[in-house]
Amino acid sequence: MKTKFLFILCLFCAPFMVVAQNDQDGNYDTSEVQQFFVPDYDQIGKVINDKKSPYYYPKLVKKLAKADTSMTLDDVHYLYYGYVLQDDYNPYIHLDEEDKARDILNKEDVSEKDARKAIKLLDKAIEKVPTHVRLYFYRYVANTIVYGENSKQANADVFRYIALISAIAASGNGMDFENAYHVAIVAHSYNLMSYFGLHSVQQSLQSSGDQMFDVFKLEANDDGIESLYVNVTPCLNYWSKALGE
Repeated sequence: MKTKFLFILCLFCAPFMVVAQNDQDGNYDTSEVQQFFVPDYDQIGKVINDKKSPYYYPKLVKKLAKADTSMTLDDVHYLYYGYVLQDDYNPYIHLDEEDKARDILNKEDVSEKDARKAIKLLDKAIEKVPTHVRLYFYRYVANTIVYGENSKQANADVFRYIALISAIAASGNGMDFENAYHVAIVAHSYNLMSYFGLHSVQQSLQSSGDQMFDVFKLEANDDGIESLYVNVTPCLNYWSKALGE
């Protein structure tokens, strides 16, 4: 599975699989590829809050908003996992705008007027949570109706969607506790599985040391993967903090 997943990532997400290394001349050596990019939240907190850092959080949000194709895996890593450290972090986020847009797009016949309304709703939702993966999928669908499948708008949302999925996919291989994927928002486990064509039939919450995991039993698949491990520790910590524990 690891080999296949990395192949898919390299095929679709080449710009994000390169870990840029700054050399003495100020150029970048793009020859080194990092397979597992596990979030270190102490380190992430330092760089995303440093206004002089290239990974200053507001800068990264603007890059994604512009669908800046110069973004590296580092950029997307700090952006995605940096959300965990934001004051408004909520791993169980529920947005009314998303619900309304989804209802519009789930209609049997979606007109261009409907799709434009959905786009406006999703724009507002994305402004609130720019790292919420599925919002870009919904807006991509709406953009294809309004502007066309190969439009600049639709392609930009494909870029954003794959960028965020790449950050999650680069964090592990999902085969066990030690190499689990890491998510900042609970629902992203399902986005990741959907992207790789995997389907869960059962989910259980398990622990290993001080870390918490969603373990998904999977439907039969071509890779013979029986279970997928996803680290959801920040999501559970959110409830502990909310309850004052």
